[in-house]
Formats: sequence, C-alpha cells, structure tokens
Amino acid sequence: MHECFMIDEIATAIFNYVLDNGSCKADVLSCALTCREISEIALDVLWFTQLSLVPLFLTIPEVRAFSDHSSAKDEKGQVTLPEFKDASTLTWERTLKYASRIRRLWHDPNVPATFSNAPPVEVIASALGRCPVEHLMSNLVHFHSGAVYSMKSSPLFYPHISLLASPSIRKLSVKVFKPPHAVKTVTTFLKTCPELENVDIAINFIDDDGLLLDRQILDPLTSLRKLTVLRLVCPDSLSDEDWNSSEPAPEGGLAELRRITMDVDSLAPAMALLSSISSPELTSLTINSKQGTGDSLRRLLSRFKDVSFNVRNVQTLKLNLSLRMGVGRGHTNEGATIGDCLGLLAFRGLRVVHLQLPLELTDDAFADFAGAWPQIEEFSFSSNNSSFSKLTLRGLTVIPSSWPRLRYLTLGKVDCQTDVPSVEVARTAAGERKEAGEALKLFLSIQSPIDPKNVNDVADFLMALFPGISFQHFGAGFAGSGGQASRTWQKVHDVINGTGSGEGRHRI
Repeated sequence: MHECFMIDEIATAIFNYVLDNGSCKADVLSCALTCREISEIALDVLWFTQLSLVPLFLTIPEVRAFSDHSSAKDEKGQVTLPEFKDASTLTWERTLKYASRIRRLWHDPNVPATFSNAPPVEVIASALGRCPVEHLMSNLVHFHSGAVYSMKSSPLFYPHISLLASPSIRKLSVKVFKPPHAVKTVTTFLKTCPELENVDIAINFIDDDGLLLDRQILDPLTSLRKLTVLRLVCPDSLSDEDWNSSEPAPEGGLAELRRITMDVDSLAPAMALLSSISSPELTSLTINSKQGTGDSLRRLLSRFKDVSFNVRNVQTLKLNLSLRMGVGRGHTNEGATIGDCLGLLAFRGLRVVHLQLPLELTDDAFADFAGAWPQIEEFSFSSNNSSFSKLTLRGLTVIPSSWPRLRYLTLGKVDCQTDVPSVEVARTAAGERKEAGEALKLFLSIQSPIDPKNVNDVADFLMALFPGISFQHFGAGFAGSGGQASRTWQKVHDVINGTGSGEGRHRI
C-alpha cells in the first residue's frame, strides 16, 4: 500500500474523488474489504452521505431476514413482525457503529433511492422500538426528510421519529404532507436540535381544523439561538385578525439570523417571525404571500420601523405580496396605498430590491426610494394591480444621481404617453455621471400604446439618460393595450439597440 494512504486526510480525499467522478460505491467498498489499514476510512466515506436509511436498517440481522416482502406476510397479506432479541448492545453494536458514520442524510430527486430488498415499514418501526439509544445517528449534521419519505406515510413510524433527531444536526430540511404528524415532526426536531443553523420547513396540507402554523412551531423555531438561514413554506392558522391577540414572541431568539425566506398565505406568520428576530446580522429578507388583506399589507409595510433587528444591514429585500380578493370573503384592498411603502425607507443599506405589490408606483414614491437607497445595484418593481401606472419617464430622471451603482432595472409599468421629456432633460439629469448608465440592463413593460411619432423621442430620452443601456421590453402591460403597443415598443427597442429604422446610432 502506498504511504500516502497512511495519512487519513489524503486517503479520505482520494476516496471522495473516486465517488465524485462517476465511480460507484462498490469501488470504494472493494478498497474497504481489501486492506484493513484503510478499511475504516473507506467505510467513513461510504456512509458519510446516505439517500435512504434502508441500508442502515438492513444491518440489523432480524430486519434483513424480513427483507423479502413476500415471506414477511401471512395468508391475509398482513406483515408478520419478527421476534426480535432483547435490545442489547450486542444486537445493535454493528448498526450503531455504521449509524455513527452518517453525517448527511440527504434526498436527491434525480436519484431514486429504491431498494429491491427494502423491508416493510412495519418491520423497521418494530426494530426502532427496541433501539437502546436515544439518538440513532449521534454525529448527523444534515437531515433531509426525503430520505425517509417512504416510511413517513406509515403511522407506525412517527412514534420513533425522535430517534432520527440528533442534537448534532446543523441543517434541517423537512417536508410534511399529512396531519396530525406534521406539527409533531417539526417540533420534535426543533426542540431536539438546539445547534441548528439552517432550517427549511415546508408544510403542504390543510387539515380539517385549519391548524398549520401556530405557536407549537413558532415558539421552538424563534428560540433557536444559532439559526442563520431560515426558509418557511406553509399555509398558516394565524389569521390577520389574530395579530393583536397572539402571544408575544420569545425575546432573544433568532439572534444570528442572516437570511430568511417566507412563503405563507396570510401575512400574520410573517409578522410573528419578524417580531422575533433580534439579529443585527440579517442581510436578506424575502416574503411571499398571496392571501393578505389591504389592512394587513399596510400594517406590515409600516411595521418595519418597529422591528428589533437592524434594518440598516439588510442588503436584499424581496416582497411578493398579493391580496385575497372577493367581497364574499370580506377582504378588499382598500386602505393600502403606495404611501404605506414609506416604512421600507428604514432599510438604508439595500443593494437588491424586488417588489411585487398590488400598488401603483408614482414618481414621488420612486424618488423617495432612490433617495433612501443609494447603494442599489438591482431594482425591480411590478404591480399586480390592473389600474394605470403613475410612474412616468420623467420620474426616472432621479436614477443617475441617486443610483450610480445600478446595473439592473425592471419596471412593470411605465406611462410613456403622458410626458416624454426632451433629450436635454435627460442629459441634465445624467450630469457628469456618465458612468451611471454603463452596462445598465433596462427592462420595461408598458401599459398603453405609444404614439408612433414618439418612438424616436422615447428612445433618445432613454439613451441620453442611460448611456450604454441594454434595453428590453416586456410587451403590453395590460390586456387593453393590444398589438400596437408591442409593435411600437419593439421599434423603441430596435432603435436603442441599433437595429431599427430610426437613427440607429446607439450600439452596445
């Protein structure tokens, strides 16, 4: 054997290289069976990442004996449970040794983790009930529930879910579908794993009582002191009307959170979590909601100035908020205006902003954004409101002096009929900051047709305001604009990019 294999780090790197470059695990297993000196290292590499727990359970002799499904069922098709020996260390010694090698229990949707000799879930559950330790995988760092997907559907498996939760886990990815085990599964891991740094929770069901996201999950979640990345996807049980009646969130939680993403129905859980964040290190905030009300939207936008985390350190802000409409449901979008977005001005360090709101952007509001966020590199605003836009081309003149670092600008609706400023206005706004528009990629959507005679005027204005822009258009911004809008804006696009019938002097 080569001397390099005597150094654990080098041997581990070699075996990992073999696995990462298309070789199968059988090659590393052959190495483990060939030389005793490197056997332990090869086995550590083989067991480090597992896509399923089936191989681990098959190391239990009694479980392996029932790996043949047909022989494990009686005449009525019922699974015959094995007669396990007493839960002694001798019975579990081999299994626990392999379990201690597992660091990453992962799920890859592109790699089907199927086993022809997989034992029935009933047999696995029976075996887990006799496990002599509190945590099966004592060194586990990353747990993904997809690795036990085939077992999660059995009610016999859930009483033993705590065996899979280890205090050593740093990253948790849990997706649950069926009540009543969802809340128990999530809370078991949150309470057992105080060292969690990265959490991804997806709850994809609505039960009869509407119980989905409540304090059973929020309290242990917000008490995690070392959590830095959080992604929460679920319908919720806290309604917008319950904000004032809900209990206050625990203080001091989420003290190290850096990135948070929430995909929720109503805005209530978003507010509950925001009230729990005390981290001065939060740099990215994303909220997606499609069942809010006008009043809840207004309160969320105005609440940012009262949160306990340092909003000045947030660099990325993404809000995709839609309202739950319909008179029959008692929800309208009354009460929410673009003026409510003034609460966002507290975020002074923003570099990337994506806003999709049921509000119309105005020239004054756009100027407020430009003045409050001087570090902007990427800005996007689109409205899912069907009304006409109040943002005009003249409103864009604040960009060169306010956002010298801007590289990507996306605006969902711009009114180009009301006022087409002259080239002199654009040059005055650009001033000496000619570099302001360098490499700028501009994306515009229009709400109404442009007068064909204004095509060159619009193109000249945009080129003077943003030297060096790469211009794209989305086409018609609303159904009534028709094909004429797309055709005229295509001409603007062609003129700016130097391929149209206009002066065509601008080239990227």
